[in-house]
Amino acid sequence: MQVLPTYYTSGSTRAIKISKAVIRMRHVFRQRLQQAGSQAGMALAALFYLGKNGLTK
Repeated sequence: MQVLPTYYTSGSTRAIKISKAVIRMRHVFRQRLQQAGSQAGMALAALFYLGKNGLTK
């Protein structure tokens, strides 16, 4: 099973091939890219990933 690196972008979804490596660029809403590159952004990305059903009180 091959694991493809995936990066989120506000641009269109596409795959880029560099030599033998394939990198996926996946479109997401700008809201999901807030605070990208910071600890707060990482926490927001985790919350989006878990969704409402993945959170408890």
